[in-house]
Amino acid sequence: MERTLRPLLALDPLDAAEYLAEEEGIALELVAPAPRPEVVPLARHESRGLLASVTTRNQDSLGRAALRELDDRVRRVLLWAEEHHEPKKGPFRGFARFLVSRTEANFFKEFSAARLSRERIDQVVRDAALRDNKALFHYLEHADSMLKRLQRAGFFTWAPGYAKGSREALDEFRAGARERLLEIVREVGTFERFEKKPGVEVTFVVFSRYRTYLRKSRRFVWIRDQQLYPKLLRRGKRSVRL
Repeated sequence: MERTLRPLLALDPLDAAEYLAEEEGIALELVAPAPRPEVVPLARHESRGLLASVTTRNQDSLGRAALRELDDRVRRVLLWAEEHHEPKKGPFRGFARFLVSRTEANFFKEFSAARLSRERIDQVVRDAALRDNKALFHYLEHADSMLKRLQRAGFFTWAPGYAKGSREALDEFRAGARERLLEIVREVGTFERFEKKPGVEVTFVVFSRYRTYLRKSRRFVWIRDQQLYPKLLRRGKRSVRL
């Protein structure tokens, strides 16, 4: 795992560490999105106006996961402001606006512009693919380009018998990954379930889940050459965990 993470962390177009860690052991599930927790309403009209302004200001530049995370953070800080505001120290609007501006600034410090832009671009290409067959072709090209960058980063070292970055690993993975992407487009009709992390392309999330699924499915290898594993065979074992 560490050997795979190191080149991925250095990979410019992708931020892979979080998903390689988080998706461990999770297979690709083509099901409806899980229901989100109930949203606590804001009590004051000033709070609702400030939240709406944040959403409007960022909705054309952020992907859905990033915008949802930013809105959640702003909503939480506004709920805190409504509970803790002391009128004798000044009007609520100024107090709340200060907290919102700090929250927004901290968000954009945590998630770089490059990461957020990649998430947004991936979303635009995916959304078009859900509506149009020609756009679907361009989306698959977009996915292939990502796979080539992942191959150079050592994403396919999981495959037993394959050398790092081998053509066979890329071809096998591309065929299965394309099938999964097409299943989502044609059978599910939404990528919403995979829109979890700000600044992470959903296409990469699908790839990492499929990669984990393949790695788990090949956990056991049948021992065919008895000379390679004499000790295991003497103990009566016919398979070995990778």
